[in-house]
Amino acid sequence: MAVPSHVLQAESTDGVPRYLGMILTGVGCASNMTALLLAGANAACRRSSMDKRRVAAFRKRLEAKQQELTAFLSKARDESRAMGAEDSGDQGEEATLAYNRDMLYSQSDTGHTLLKLVEEALDRIEDGEFGICEECGRSIGMKRLDAVPWTPNCRDCQEEVERKARPPFAR
Repeated sequence: MAVPSHVLQAESTDGVPRYLGMILTGVGCASNMTALLLAGANAACRRSSMDKRRVAAFRKRLEAKQQELTAFLSKARDESRAMGAEDSGDQGEEATLAYNRDMLYSQSDTGHTLLKLVEEALDRIEDGEFGICEECGRSIGMKRLDAVPWTPNCRDCQEEVERKARPPFAR
């Protein structure tokens, strides 16, 4: 994408252009135009350079994971309904049912979170931004993507996100 001469641009250490701002000249420069130009320039900057075959392979893996999670969540919902209908009258069995319901709820919650991440990764593929860290804008390492293709962040940014999420006494 050709960058207009009035957009300030700098090369970063990773070779990806960073758009710093615009030189505003003349009277009546539209701030909306400024925002549009910068948004377009930064969007182009975040485009993934991954080859199409590799992206297609990741899409296939993500779609399979999406189907797997959808089937799991459907089964978990059915099992949860079945457990809710059971009434044994025995305290031991009631405790076991309560434990199983809690475990199923926990697994379902994790499944929903993972399904959301998978769907967001598929959206990033559609947008041409798959493999780009949402936090810093750098490429996510191929080893990380191979291990966790739904990750939105590079390793360094993910560690920072997790560090911030920990309670203060656990840091």
